[in-house]
Amino acid sequence: MRVRRVVGRMITGLVVLAGAVSACSAGGGSQAAPPAPPTAYDRVMSEVHPDGSVDTATALAAFSLAVSPLPGVPTPAGPQGMIPSGSVAVQWVLADWSKLTSAQQHAVTDALESGVTPAAFVTGAPAAPTTSPNLPCATADSPDAGPYRTALDAAISDIAGHLGRPLGLTIYLTVNNKQLEDGSNGKPSVMYTWACRGTKQAGSNNPTGCTIHINPWAFDGSFSDHDRQAFLTHEAMHCFLYDKFGASYDTVPAWLGEGIPIWVQTALTGGDTIATKYWNQYLQLDKTSLFGRTYDALGYYAQLADSGVNVWTRIDPMVAAFLSGGNAAAWQAAGASADFLNTWGAGYARGRQPGKDWDITGYGVPSTAPDAVHYDVLNSTTAQAAAPAEGVDLISLTLGSDVLSIAGDAGAQGLLGTSDGADHQLAGLIGADVCTRPGGCTCPAGTPGEGSKLSTMAGGAAYLGLSGGTKSVHTMLTGMNLDDFCAKKQQSCLVGKWTSVNFDIQAANGFLTEQGGAGVALTISADGSITVDFDPMQPVNFTSSQNAAGSVRYNGSGTGRIVLPPPNVTTGTFGAASGSFADLTVTVALTKPFAAVVLDHKSLGDMAGTASGLAGGLGSGVQSQPLFGSSGFTCTATTLVTTPPAGTAETGTWTLSRTGR
Repeated sequence: MRVRRVVGRMITGLVVLAGAVSACSAGGGSQAAPPAPPTAYDRVMSEVHPDGSVDTATALAAFSLAVSPLPGVPTPAGPQGMIPSGSVAVQWVLADWSKLTSAQQHAVTDALESGVTPAAFVTGAPAAPTTSPNLPCATADSPDAGPYRTALDAAISDIAGHLGRPLGLTIYLTVNNKQLEDGSNGKPSVMYTWACRGTKQAGSNNPTGCTIHINPWAFDGSFSDHDRQAFLTHEAMHCFLYDKFGASYDTVPAWLGEGIPIWVQTALTGGDTIATKYWNQYLQLDKTSLFGRTYDALGYYAQLADSGVNVWTRIDPMVAAFLSGGNAAAWQAAGASADFLNTWGAGYARGRQPGKDWDITGYGVPSTAPDAVHYDVLNSTTAQAAAPAEGVDLISLTLGSDVLSIAGDAGAQGLLGTSDGADHQLAGLIGADVCTRPGGCTCPAGTPGEGSKLSTMAGGAAYLGLSGGTKSVHTMLTGMNLDDFCAKKQQSCLVGKWTSVNFDIQAANGFLTEQGGAGVALTISADGSITVDFDPMQPVNFTSSQNAAGSVRYNGSGTGRIVLPPPNVTTGTFGAASGSFADLTVTVALTKPFAAVVLDHKSLGDMAGTASGLAGGLGSGVQSQPLFGSSGFTCTATTLVTTPPAGTAETGTWTLSRTGR
């Protein structure tokens, strides 16, 4: 804890200076019908990489199916099937324009321009563009677009009202009554959208119009008027995103570029034939990462909304964040809270566990209830769940052991729902032992665990939903006989593996506030030895009442030893401690009132010298006992909270979460 005091005083000095400068499957409920065999388009969509990127070959294959065949592109294998919106295929080809051959560029231009004047193909053979398709804008709807214009205008008004911005581009409808695409290709997509750039100003990358192309499949009796309204809403959302982000929208991955429009489609019009197909894909527990999804990402947005996020206000920030910082930035911009991460996997139970957190509602979601792997957790048996990065897992359980020991990775979040209807947050259970047998669990006199009394949890049927957000995580539930549990010598609550969650300190009588610092890995062994790894640490961000701000973080590791309190003592002070943290380095950066790196991976000795010059001296003992000393602690089965020593000018907490024993 002394390094923390040193940092506080050092930052105070910096702020003053800155101011001066300025196992088997079990469903447990009614199951969905087996999924239909994948179509050719489904197979192409499965080639999307886990990060959402696609190869040029995938882009060309998608366009050949959804719009028109292209030279040199083999016909993808599989049945024709229904292609809802072909807009993503257009986006992919336009984004990879420079990688297309001249013949392919010509064919793409010809296919799209034929939608502007759908009575016939564009005549002649103009030279294919080499840097941009430069597609011309339509100047009016096609003559037979009347029945669709009313529905489109209603969709535009509805989206603008929810999105909070008007549409600046003019949308024109082109209706293809004569199957202009190559007849050997069968039916292409129902509709697709592209932004025209033919009248753009020199040097501008912003489209000046938007075209929605309607193919014969939309009006051949396969769909209802409600379906067509839904599809036009979907395509109109593409135009809204082109309006906001210009040609850059072509580069966003499909979990955004198609996931958002299909969510808007269901949010405004409810369920439809196409949405049902992609809901059924989303509700398969196949460990698919969100970033690798396409149309089936609609379920993510629905669950995000169920968790309390206003998705409408997040759409533009998510796309903007991707364009500036990639998938991880878009994830952060979505505002996924702990509530979302707790319920993301749980929702896949589809009502088989009581409570709203164990279902997904609205947005046309069908009754699909995916199979979940089932485990009988008896004495000496183990259940496991594993969620991929940006994904989920759900397992079904029967809890029948005396003691349930719960372990998991740092960052594992979710819910464990038990037979009494109680929901237990997984993050608060990692590292805990709980009693699941009737009558409770108390170790009798004369056993090594004498006096230990475990908290209780209902046994019987249960579900566990799991996610780690952007991290892949694993959790393990192990059943244990009470006699075996009591035969083990019980250890101090402090013993185990811990990971810092948040550093929240107010120093110098409110002059300085410090927050952050997640990720520090602390291990306390049964003999009182400690190791601390600061390399995973996120920065501690500080602000001051003098309008200065910045960050500080450590790198390196240290070792030490403390005197452990008895097993039944869960609060107090660390007391006698020793250790060496001389190998630590510190980096301190200012962001206000100017940007500057004040210390860059400097040793603690250098830090002390610098801080002494800035703040008038820091005292001795900089390199010893950085975490313990006379600091206070409160320990539970899942959480360790430390506090500054009594009598100092600092208040607040440093919170760590148990990640193992």
